[in-house]
Amino acid sequence: MDEARRYHYFGNAWRSLSTTRNLFGKLCLLALIQFVPILGQIVTFGYLLGWAREAAWNMDTPLPPHVFGRDDNGFWSRGVRAFFIVILYSLIEALLCAVLLAAGGAIVYGCGLDGAAAVAVLVTSEVLSALIMLLLMAFQCIGLVRMAIYERFGAAFQWGVAWRMTFHRFGGIFKLFWTLILAALIFAFVVVAALAPGFVGVGIGLPLVGTVLDYGDFNESALALLVGVAGASLAVSAASAVALFALSILSNMINALLWRAFGNWVALYDVVHWGASHDPLPYQTATGENPAVEVPVA
Repeated sequence: MDEARRYHYFGNAWRSLSTTRNLFGKLCLLALIQFVPILGQIVTFGYLLGWAREAAWNMDTPLPPHVFGRDDNGFWSRGVRAFFIVILYSLIEALLCAVLLAAGGAIVYGCGLDGAAAVAVLVTSEVLSALIMLLLMAFQCIGLVRMAIYERFGAAFQWGVAWRMTFHRFGGIFKLFWTLILAALIFAFVVVAALAPGFVGVGIGLPLVGTVLDYGDFNESALALLVGVAGASLAVSAASAVALFALSILSNMINALLWRAFGNWVALYDVVHWGASHDPLPYQTATGENPAVEVPVA
């Protein structure tokens, strides 16, 4: 790959995705798997992180041929590790944000602040909370890819390495994150637009059915109304189910592109020459940086 194309994270991800044989079938299978609690998330993590790892190794490959990782020995263990890593990061984010928000409230009430001063303190705590959440999101994504590369749980929590990777190529990760946020907003709009008719139909249909049943006069008009409402509600429910499945397919395609793009960003750190998980990154060795030795996390 030429030097300029290396920085086209999403363009390269799309080219890899578009060369996948039976892409729609794979996305449909992932969508079905997503409806299975926990197992669905484990399978998806193992599958997509394996593809992100290939991107980090500069392997120009389509989606793996088998969703359940028959060609990937670390598929299941990687998915399980990723599942618990996401849970731990979520707990850490929630705890740190709660502490910051509580600290802001304690300062306001403890110091007896009011008016503009109180608002300034509360807004500052909320902004710091949002920044920490974004930073931890970056650490989580880097950690998940590093875990997939090293096949070690502890590689996801080496925050010193994650910090240096984040700010050494901050422009790249900023590009990934604003694209992620934009995709999330568009996807949320599509979800609301697709599922709103179903909720509206049920919200109107159920009260009408209840009114007819409570009235108790089952003449022809009432029965016709009951059948019509029941049929319309069933049709709306079926359409909503189809829309939900289509949204799941779209969600998995977006996730595949995002993880592949993130793997392309990690590839800029010359993964081929990485040593142990606690070793300096190749650019640090090349520039003569001598960071403090990090203690490996088991």
